[in-house]
Amino acid sequence: MRLIRISWFSQRVTMFILLASVSIAALAQQPAQQPEDSWTRFVDALRPASELLHRQRTPQDELTQAEGYRYLARIIRVGMEMSHEYTDTDRPVLFAAQTPTMLFGAATTDARYQQALIDGGKTYRVTGWRGSAALLEFGLYEGRIGAQNNSKLVGLLTEKKLKVKRNGRFEVILSPERHKGNWIRTSPATDLLLVRQYAHDWEKSKGARLSIERVGEAADEINLTRHKTDQDLLEAATFVRRFSTTWAYLLERMGLGPANKMLALPADLEPIMAGGHKLAMGRFEVNADQALIVEFKPPKARYWGLQLTNYWLEPLDFGANGSHLNNKTVRYNKDGSVRIVISSNDPQANNWLSTRGHVAGTLQFRLARSDKGVPEFNIALVPVSEINR
Repeated sequence: MRLIRISWFSQRVTMFILLASVSIAALAQQPAQQPEDSWTRFVDALRPASELLHRQRTPQDELTQAEGYRYLARIIRVGMEMSHEYTDTDRPVLFAAQTPTMLFGAATTDARYQQALIDGGKTYRVTGWRGSAALLEFGLYEGRIGAQNNSKLVGLLTEKKLKVKRNGRFEVILSPERHKGNWIRTSPATDLLLVRQYAHDWEKSKGARLSIERVGEAADEINLTRHKTDQDLLEAATFVRRFSTTWAYLLERMGLGPANKMLALPADLEPIMAGGHKLAMGRFEVNADQALIVEFKPPKARYWGLQLTNYWLEPLDFGANGSHLNNKTVRYNKDGSVRIVISSNDPQANNWLSTRGHVAGTLQFRLARSDKGVPEFNIALVPVSEINR
């Protein structure tokens, strides 16, 4: 009797597997989604973004291409956050604009970025605790950087003028009408608040803790509809295409020319930068048996930093150390100048920056809270064996 029960059970399992196989095969044979389907339109709208990876000017080495596909996939997530997840301007959220797995737009590991989508015709209150980051900046923009054809900074408040209570608390009002205390005027076209915090060493610093709320009566919460999702998906796809090409255009607009040179950001691109920041950029090309020596004499400043990124302007070490230095972590020469060595393997030299296996990428120099411009850079490509001679 026991053997009969086991045989009956085995037959039932076998029958279930056969039925499941038939169902899966039938599902696989169903016709593809029709063109009017919103997901198909979303996927089709994303396709042109891949052209950036295959154009002649884009490096075709395996690492750059692998990072390129990852980059496009990552900014789909950014596009959904900017187009769908956080678009309710009556219930704004300050969300992280950069994370170790969501990098873009020439970020630096010395900074932490938050942003909120707002309506320039409404009033908002940002409350928080100051923390100990060296720089704290609240910037209002017309046009989301990289998402719209044009973006410009229209309002700014930094730690230099921020009024903070003795207990470290503060609030900032964003509105069209003037307010006492910390206040930034919004324009009718203002649609983005971008908060930047810079620290020389985040392991030893505490960032500001911030929240934002709409002041006044909020509209009824919008129920999710199929039409809204369809529109948001298409807007997210547009964001991916536009954003991916915006930063590639920035490099080309600067006319970086030959590798291993540094050029200052053109004046007509400065409106997208935070107030008082100056930027120089360049391309590096360093083989495994080579090293790039960068020498300069930085001006006196509250902050400056040199960051290595990949071709897609993603920091090589966001949230870590090894591919960036700043005015507090660098070792100076006696005359106040700086000598930085960039290579794949550790040459046992002061101020070494690792390319982390990248043969090519970008150099980014930021200067903040200084009345001087970016310094002149002397850059030389040498064999690694000559570094310590």
